Amino acid sequence: MDRRTFLAGAGAVLLVAPLAAEAQPAGKVWRIGYVSFDPAPGNDAPPIGISAFQAGLRDLGYVEGRNVFIDYRWANLDGARVEHLLRDLVSANVDVIVTYATGMVRLAREVTDRVPIVCALCADMVGGGVVSSLARPGGNVTGLTVIGPDLAGKRIEFLKTVGVSRVMGLHYAPETFGVVVRWRTESEQAAQAMALRFEAARANTVQLLEAYVAKAAREQGTGLSFMEEPFYLNERRRIAALTLKQHVPTVFPFREHTEAGGMISYGVNTSETFRRAATYVDKILKGAKPADLPIEQPTKFELVINLKTAKALGLTIPPSLLARADEVLQ
Repeated sequence: MDRRTFLAGAGAVLLVAPLAAEAQPAGKVWRIGYVSFDPAPGNDAPPIGISAFQAGLRDLGYVEGRNVFIDYRWANLDGARVEHLLRDLVSANVDVIVTYATGMVRLAREVTDRVPIVCALCADMVGGGVVSSLARPGGNVTGLTVIGPDLAGKRIEFLKTVGVSRVMGLHYAPETFGVVVRWRTESEQAAQAMALRFEAARANTVQLLEAYVAKAAREQGTGLSFMEEPFYLNERRRIAALTLKQHVPTVFPFREHTEAGGMISYGVNTSETFRRAATYVDKILKGAKPADLPIEQPTKFELVINLKTAKALGLTIPPSLLARADEVLQ
């Protein structure tokens, strides 16, 4: 697979990693609060991004139990728990909070304007009301954006190439949330330009996911496009099984979906963004202010196609699209 470099001009100041010996004052043990929407790690694969974030810290000279302590908090797919977990971390006097998803970062900012916050994977930090601008974030939030709404039209284009005439877009956050509004607008405009019908729906429970997949299956020629959401990542195997069973073509933001059996994914490499988040943590622990650290934007997007899934759905992926793919899963 072609691994082009994931960099951003706005975040160029972050490119040079300091020597490990400079990572912290002698004897200092930093406290990092890490809030995940996922359940606590068990027998299944580790939660998205955590291994990459830990590796990024190690690359910078931080060793858990020696010079850094990470206070992990798991929401167990319960959005109502996130605020409680964040307040606990603030009370524990952590030096920095790391999380992901625009909604969770926005909530973190509402909980504290004192503790620095790093987003490892945010769809739209400006549209979501998290920062004032990418170049000059202001406040106590910085990190990485995946510019999700900007890619909505391209994902719909990929569905069109396999013959869909209608696209149902699924989101988790409320319809009025700024990121959802932008994503829906971008999707509607792209669909209209391609003479496709588009409908957005909120699927924030397993039951609603099942219902909308069934609805798409009943309406011939319908494909599903998913927003960047921790809930959908966690349910990626279930979604892949449902859509395959009911013969619904799909497009997703992240390769984890296609690796789980989804048809097409187009977006950033999540491991790279979580690893880069460690660089922001390092800068902040050395005294940099989040307000002065530009939000890093992606310059590399991966197109991953699960050809086995497409064939099982009875669909033909055009050779021109296969040629553009960074990886084709057979």
